[in-house]
Amino acid sequence: MEKGKFDLMLRNLALALTLSTAAMATAAPFDIYTATGLFEPSFRGDADTTYVGWDTWNENLDGVIEDTTPDVGTHSGSFITTNGEVHVSGSGNYYAAGGSMSEEVTFTAPGVGPDGFTTVIVQGVTLFGGWSNDVTFGPIDGVSPSLQVMRLDDGNAMGAGQFFVKYEIPGPVVTPSFMVTAEPGHTSMGLFVVDAAWSADGYAADTAVHTPEPTSAVIALAAIAGVAMQRRS
Repeated sequence: MEKGKFDLMLRNLALALTLSTAAMATAAPFDIYTATGLFEPSFRGDADTTYVGWDTWNENLDGVIEDTTPDVGTHSGSFITTNGEVHVSGSGNYYAAGGSMSEEVTFTAPGVGPDGFTTVIVQGVTLFGGWSNDVTFGPIDGVSPSLQVMRLDDGNAMGAGQFFVKYEIPGPVVTPSFMVTAEPGHTSMGLFVVDAAWSADGYAADTAVHTPEPTSAVIALAAIAGVAMQRRS
C-alpha cells in the first residue's frame, strides 16, 4: 500500500477509535453494569420535585397488592396489582412467582405551571438474581418513556436485576400514573422508586447506560490500529 494512503487509513482508524472510546466514557454518569444500588437523580430534594417508593409491599404480607403507604421518599403514591394475582412474598418484597406483572403506579405530580418540562425517572432493583422477562412501562399522560435501560438477566455489580426508565413530558403532569407489565415469569423487586421534577427551563439531564465491556467495533478498531502501527514501524 502507498505510504500516503496507509497514513490516511491509520489516521482515520485512530480518529474512529478515539470517538468511540470518548462516546463510551461520556455517554452517561450512571452505569447499571457497575451499580451497587439505585441512582440518586441530580434533582432529588430540589424545589418542584417529588420522590416516592416502596421496599415492602402490603404491610400485612398477604393478598393482592393495594399499597397506598409508600415506604420510601417524602410524597404520596400507590402501587396496585390490577390482575388479581398475589405478588407479595412472605418477607414483604414484590414477587410474581410465574405470574404476569400488571401493576398500576401513581405518584405525586410536581408540576406548578401550565407550561414547562416534567422529568420522571422510575427505578427498581431485585433483592438478588435477575428476571425472566422484559418489563414494559406504559405512558404517562400519553407520553412513552424516552429511555429504558435494563439489566434483568445477569444484573448489576451485585448480581441483581436493575432498571432505569426516564420520561420527558411537555408541561406539567396531569395524571401521575403508569402501568408496569410483564409476561408470565419470575419477577421480583426489593426496591422501586419514582422521582419527578418540573422545570421551566428544560428536562433533567440524568441518564443511564449499561456497558459491560467495550463494543466489538471498538475492539476491532483497536486491533487493526495495533497491526497498522506494527507494520508502520
